[in-house]
Amino acid sequence: DTPKINELLRNWEGAPDRYDYMYIPEGVYHIDAVNNFGGIVLTDNQTLIMSPDTQLEAIGNNQKNSQMIYAFGRKNIVISGGKLVGERNSHIGTSGEWGHGINITGCTNVHISDVEVSQCWGDGIYLGLYNGWDEAGNKKEYLSNGITINNCNLHHNRRNNLSITDVSNVTVTNCKFNYASGTDPQYGIDIEPNKNKTCSNVTISNCSFKGNAKGTIQILGQLNAHVKGVTIENCTGDKAPVKWSGFGGSVSGVVENNNNWNG
Repeated sequence: DTPKINELLRNWEGAPDRYDYMYIPEGVYHIDAVNNFGGIVLTDNQTLIMSPDTQLEAIGNNQKNSQMIYAFGRKNIVISGGKLVGERNSHIGTSGEWGHGINITGCTNVHISDVEVSQCWGDGIYLGLYNGWDEAGNKKEYLSNGITINNCNLHHNRRNNLSITDVSNVTVTNCKFNYASGTDPQYGIDIEPNKNKTCSNVTISNCSFKGNAKGTIQILGQLNAHVKGVTIENCTGDKAPVKWSGFGGSVSGVVENNNNWNG
């Protein structure tokens, strides 16, 4: 089903004022997560709405990197509704850990809500940077900024349920993060910028965590990477967050309010 969905999105991209959103009705849709740029590819000012009974199922592949829904170097994107089921159980081979459900890189003003993501070879949702080019054709790094994730259910993903890397101004509310396991780090949420990068201003509120193999939340600054400003409030889980820094990295400005880490 991937080529037809992307064809419609590219037609919309060519006439951006023609439509308000794409709607995918209830049913099962098979997604080629390595096709061209990988999966369903969204561009500027596009809204993807799915019925609560829409199920996207990733087709098994042998690639280290893949994604079911992808946006890179874009702005003003909405993803809402539906269930994404990754190809963890049909993956061919054992290498790689980057088969994601939703992959947002180098994007600004992205809203993800009411989505269930499970059984991915990598992360349920990944937020990070995009290595692209500017208008003059020069290579440029685009970091993500202004991401909200609300009322989502991420569970049984192989690496992390949510990875927050090279991104600023992230708000995560009313979400469930359960049973991440399979390959490290294996956290409900992993806040971990890459080497020489910074992640700042992250708020996690009213979320629950259960059964993630290594823990609820990891906040990690290493290899000259820095985490600045994390607020965790009104959350529940079976383990307290882990904070660690070293090798030139740092973690600062972590505030916890009214959390219950007793299970």
